[in-house]
Amino acid sequence: MNYLINKGTQCEQHVLKMVIILLVKIIKLSWHQYPQLQETIGDLTKFEQIGGERHLLISLTALEELIIEMGYITRGNGKKLHSHRRISVNFRDTQLFSILNLSIEYI
Repeated sequence: MNYLINKGTQCEQHVLKMVIILLVKIIKLSWHQYPQLQETIGDLTKFEQIGGERHLLISLTALEELIIEMGYITRGNGKKLHSHRRISVNFRDTQLFSILNLSIEYI
C-alpha cells in the first residue's frame, strides 16, 4: 500500500496494474484469516485526500480490481467453492455498497 501511495504516480501503467492485482489477491486470500486487511479498502478510499487526480485514479483502479477479484473463483489454490462464496458474500455485504457510493460520488 505504501508503494502505491509513494511511487504509484511515478511508475509505468503496467507495473502499477500488477502491483494493484497483487494487493487485491492478497486481500482476497486472507479475507477471513487477517480481517485487518479489510481496512485496506478504507485506506484506498482515502487516496484522493493524499494527492490529486492520479491518486484518485489509482484508488478507483484498485477498487475495480478488487471487485473483479472477489467475483473470480481462483482455481488450484486449495480453497473450496464454499470458502470462495463465503468470502465474496462477506465482501458484498460489508464493502460493496460503500464502494458503489464512493464511485457515484466521484462521477
